[in-house]
Amino acid sequence: MLGTWFEIGAHLRAYERVPMSTFVRIVGSLFVAVSLFVTLRPAASAAGTLDLIRPEQEVLTILNQARSDSAAPAPQLDVVLTAIARSRSTDMAARHYFSHYTPEQTTFFDLLNDSGTTWNYAGETITRNNYDDSDASTVAAQTLLASPRHRAVILDPQYNTVGIGHAVDHQGMHYYTVIFVRR
Repeated sequence: MLGTWFEIGAHLRAYERVPMSTFVRIVGSLFVAVSLFVTLRPAASAAGTLDLIRPEQEVLTILNQARSDSAAPAPQLDVVLTAIARSRSTDMAARHYFSHYTPEQTTFFDLLNDSGTTWNYAGETITRNNYDDSDASTVAAQTLLASPRHRAVILDPQYNTVGIGHAVDHQGMHYYTVIFVRR
């Protein structure tokens, strides 16, 4: 059975974060550090640009077209945000969950802070589907844009940087994470 699942996009300002317990943050940080190290694909080419895999590029192209159609500027693709988004997608695929919270209750806000990246406003959208490889990215982007809350995050003109990640689990489920940040 083919299907698409998604969650409401997380959309918070930096000061709206809820503090996490020390234990959960340590466990989550260790897992993230390992995930970022393992999942970092070719980070930058000789020209200093980020190399996206085909599914990531397809989704980003569709989302940027939607931003352009709504007069929102295209955000700059960011290496750190893409590494975080990839680690989020890879983690969900490897550990078979689908949520803005890891099983340890960490979020992408924790990953942003742990990475040392500067941010003032951030949003995450996630989606998954088990469509064929040739259709999965288009379906993912269309699903995100069809959801009013996800669409609001994607089209928010104040975001000026973006990262995107894609992973596939052993059963063919595609996981997509898109992180938007205003710096």
